[in-house]
Amino acid sequence: MQIKVIRILALILLFMFGLNGFLINVSKEQITAQVSVQPSSQTVGQADVFLPTPQFAVNITVSDVGDLYGWQIVLYYNSTILLTAADWITVPTENVFKDKQFTFFPPSIGKDSKGNYTIVGATLLGVQAGFSGSGLLCQVKFKGETTGTASLNLGITTDSGYSAELLNSNLDPITISTADGQVTVVGIEKLTINVAPNVVIVGSNAIVSGNIYLTSSGLNITISYKVAENETWNKLATVRTDADGHYTYPWNTSEVEPNFYELKASWPGNADDPLGAQSIKVQLTVKKASRITISARPQNVSVGSKVIINGSLYEIYKGTSSKLIVFVNVTVYYKSDDEQDWRKLATVRSDVGNYVYGWATNASGTFQVKTSWLGSELIAGAESDVQTVEVTGVTPPPEEPLGIMAYLPYIIAAVAIIAVLTIGVYFKKLRKR
Repeated sequence: MQIKVIRILALILLFMFGLNGFLINVSKEQITAQVSVQPSSQTVGQADVFLPTPQFAVNITVSDVGDLYGWQIVLYYNSTILLTAADWITVPTENVFKDKQFTFFPPSIGKDSKGNYTIVGATLLGVQAGFSGSGLLCQVKFKGETTGTASLNLGITTDSGYSAELLNSNLDPITISTADGQVTVVGIEKLTINVAPNVVIVGSNAIVSGNIYLTSSGLNITISYKVAENETWNKLATVRTDADGHYTYPWNTSEVEPNFYELKASWPGNADDPLGAQSIKVQLTVKKASRITISARPQNVSVGSKVIINGSLYEIYKGTSSKLIVFVNVTVYYKSDDEQDWRKLATVRSDVGNYVYGWATNASGTFQVKTSWLGSELIAGAESDVQTVEVTGVTPPPEEPLGIMAYLPYIIAAVAIIAVLTIGVYFKKLRKR
């Protein structure tokens, strides 16, 4: 009896020690370092002062981290409201790796499908203890270019796969959470710019216009443009403001290739205002045109017959037409003669520039059919002509749902089989007795 009690106590103690170790391990795994934008919210500029604002700083900090050996930060920002540059991103003296041997990776500015971002990182060198505690990672400076509230988002993975990341001395990832920030910019835009429409077909006009908020008229405003991914600006035109400080310029886009563009306006200044002015950047997308054809055959069918709807897609560029060598979604629409609104019939995937759909008619009447596609980033969508189809014959009545009586013969048969099997088993047991 005593031996059994001792064994039970030993097992309990072993379990308790094991549980204690388990709790310690779990608590270590649950420790999460936080990377934050500081201050989390701020307002810059003055309501009655021209923009842009002077430079202001945003700090990226880490708290509750253990054995930090290297870090990488991705910070997304609104490039319409905020301006930054690679040399505005620094690691101040009072950073987490102060008094340690480390290297600071050159900051860069990038853009992907989610927007504009900055990326920067640092790592310790050689064998040395990592940083534990809380402190400053880096500092990013901005200027406010136009009014509005801009988010500063950490930890979003870029299209290239970069994101906010901390590593320990074993180069293992440290679990992190992120705290984003925001900046509200107030002030007066001295020089504005607009472009309408902001999506055009090559050769169409994009109207560039804006205002300069000065009393002088007849000021020369220079409009510049560039491909969004490039750094080099090209002069588009120089226009003069009217008595109200307004300017306008119709840009015929036949001189450029399909692409994503940015435009800005600038004024060099004069004796009364030597600083001049520069507008924010606005976006313009220049696309190729496209065309979609349709054929619906036969055009006279009886109810229940199939109509083959097919056609091709073409891109049109500077008068030249060629099939779209892409796979795209084509939507098929139809409506009867007495309907106002089109109804979606189907969405089909095209092959190399062609599409086909078999429409199984189930009602009589006169129907119209058409097709369209939405386009792609640099090719505008298109809608086909309308085809008419005559469907004759009697429309079959709708099928009624089957009630329980329809299944009654099957139910009776199943019950009978079960009864026969049950009786057979019963008599088999009687024989054995």
